[in-house]
Amino acid sequence: MQRKMFIVNNSIYKILKKLFFLIFDFIYLYRVKLKTQKIGENKHSVSTFIKYTATVQSFLESDKRFRRFRQSPFYKIVLEHVNYDLAQKYLKQVKIFSDGQSFVPYFDAMVRNDRVGSPELYKFDFGSVSGTSLRYCKVYLEIKSLFDINRIKDIAEIGGGYGGQALIFDTLHKPLAKYRIFDLPVVIKLIELYINSYYLNSSFSANDINSLCKGRSFDLVISNYAFSELPRNLQEIYMNKVILNSRCGYLTMNTGLVNKSDKMISSENKLKRYTSDELIKKIRGARLIREVPLTSKNNYIIVWGTN
Repeated sequence: MQRKMFIVNNSIYKILKKLFFLIFDFIYLYRVKLKTQKIGENKHSVSTFIKYTATVQSFLESDKRFRRFRQSPFYKIVLEHVNYDLAQKYLKQVKIFSDGQSFVPYFDAMVRNDRVGSPELYKFDFGSVSGTSLRYCKVYLEIKSLFDINRIKDIAEIGGGYGGQALIFDTLHKPLAKYRIFDLPVVIKLIELYINSYYLNSSFSANDINSLCKGRSFDLVISNYAFSELPRNLQEIYMNKVILNSRCGYLTMNTGLVNKSDKMISSENKLKRYTSDELIKKIRGARLIREVPLTSKNNYIIVWGTN
């Protein structure tokens, strides 16, 4: 009887402990939010990025929070939101693209990416990996199928999250010499902290777009939704500094799709973002391909460059 009471009390204690830390997290993040507002870190968009930048700032101020940052409720909404069903769909694509090849290198790359940040892992017949790592691996393999991968040695990424896509490329893409990420200043610090947890095969840097001089060229530019979510004035800066100076491109978009019958199926005129038609006209050789798996009905991918 005493043993049962002990087990019950211990369970209640664990629940209360988790609840306490959850409440503490919300209070802490609110305080960081006020601090972030004060220092003006969210220079690009106060209303859109304040909670995101506050969350990222909290990871930088605590080793404990950084060690489990991929479990953060706020961060899961932004980046670590691939559920098990969607992860299975990404896995299907990984297997299609890697047909006839050993699956071991891709599994090893995903395991490597999951060593930092304590992400939620899903069990599969080959082992356990996170849904986000599966998505990054799928993106790498699709890019490999679209372009002459051996010619791609210098990569730029617009909006790098925590640096997972960069790490997947560093692990799998042997010709890679340089990988550069452009993002918000506070996010850059998280990316650097994450990437510097590993020894890389290639050279890496993360920068604010203001640090990039005009005329710098890249073999490939990647963006996993980030470019499509920027306001148009920032899209134009990235367009002129990065996109138009990239020989190949792979931009996954969640805004701007033009419907031929309805003219527009989103409110991009009001938001003043580039539409898919504008991007096709502006980027030489650009074309639309389907996002597979489709994560939202209006999503699409813009690609350009020679195979």
